[in-house]
Amino acid sequence: MSRKAFLPLAFLAAVTACSPSATNGVTKGQEVHSGPFGMITADSVKVDTSAAFKGLQKVTVGSYTIGFATYKTASAKVMKGSSSGHNTLLGIDDATMQKITDESYKNFVADLKAKGYTVVDRSELMANKDFNSTKTYPNPYEDSTSGFFGEASKLKYFAPSSFNGVKIFMGDIVGTMGGFATDSPTVGAAKYFDVSGVKVIHAIYVLDFANNDTSGGLSRWSTQVKIGQGMTVIPTASKLSVSADQGGLMATGNGSITIGQPISSDKEFATVSDKTSDTHMVAEGAANVIATLGGIGGSQSRDFEFQARPKDFKAAASDAIEQANTVLVGKMSELK
Repeated sequence: MSRKAFLPLAFLAAVTACSPSATNGVTKGQEVHSGPFGMITADSVKVDTSAAFKGLQKVTVGSYTIGFATYKTASAKVMKGSSSGHNTLLGIDDATMQKITDESYKNFVADLKAKGYTVVDRSELMANKDFNSTKTYPNPYEDSTSGFFGEASKLKYFAPSSFNGVKIFMGDIVGTMGGFATDSPTVGAAKYFDVSGVKVIHAIYVLDFANNDTSGGLSRWSTQVKIGQGMTVIPTASKLSVSADQGGLMATGNGSITIGQPISSDKEFATVSDKTSDTHMVAEGAANVIATLGGIGGSQSRDFEFQARPKDFKAAASDAIEQANTVLVGKMSELK
């Protein structure tokens, strides 16, 4: 007889309601909604300060950053408990992520030129002392704040190899200023524009490896956390911006085009497995019985590993990023 057969019915109910699950199949990013009861579907792109892109013809690239999630938590809470899936990416080294970044940057520049933009070589921007002296982070730049991937999430941000470090513009990475006053690339870019007349653009894409479908709410009694592989450029954090004004993000010379809905590749790249230990599940079960009987409610957590195949990972990541490039550069061109 299985171990679960000995567990109280109260715990079995908690498991039915709250246990996270994972699939090996490719999944899509969860659609973004807003407004009362989540009834409004977010636009595919959001434009802030469209005037900053009007008449734009000659540009240079101040930063191009790809953020790769390597650990994330997907969770849902209800009145009497919570569910969470802890997801770890394995099998991908820094060299693979760097190669993806380098190739996608070349495609980004090619996309700009295909839309009629003149792309001034970045060496001219770096020759400007006001920009060159701004803060530069190591490549890769690692971030382990809670951010948009849950508690203790881990991301690695890469710039193209030729950039010799990561420049972080104001608003590009949650919780990271990128430098204060004249140390900020945003200020340096504006000063470069003042003397050159060339606007500085900067793009950032954040890649998720584990899409999740979650539901819950404090008025509900059950949660759902379903997780599956799926290379996705996540909304809100992924965007293309222009900086040409020292007045900050609210100035008319600065604007952004932000991904509003997830952009996913349909390419499979990993084997997904549940690595939750038996010891953890037994201890969790006992705690949930006590919590449920006490009227507190229980919680469920599972540990999932995504063992990625480098060649397939690269194909999926490049696919998702190129889709995002097409969307953002296309929208920028429409705003000319």
